[in-house]
Amino acid sequence: MAAIEINNDIIKKIDTGKTSSVGILTLTEKLLDSFPSDQKTIDAKIAIDRLRRRISISAPELRTTYFWKSCMKYTGYYDICRKFDSDNDRSMAMKELYASVLQAQNMK
Repeated sequence: MAAIEINNDIIKKIDTGKTSSVGILTLTEKLLDSFPSDQKTIDAKIAIDRLRRRISISAPELRTTYFWKSCMKYTGYYDICRKFDSDNDRSMAMKELYASVLQAQNMK
């Protein structure tokens, strides 16, 4: 399956507004897996794994805050996506994904 098809499927799932924070992280990993891996991808996956663990042990009322914001030991979703800042297909897909996540989170 091409990266563009995967990206469209991911966007559709997020646009429903019913995807949890952990689900969004899983979909982000799938998007990253659809492109050739490099150090930036590896670093993002490590940050996603740490963020997933942080969210899963957090109190429900803090999950949204922890999802977006970074701290000393964890990188928030905004900062994970911000690292993909070039004009290549992967960065453009990450920007589109981030915009969809932001819109879906604001709809809740």
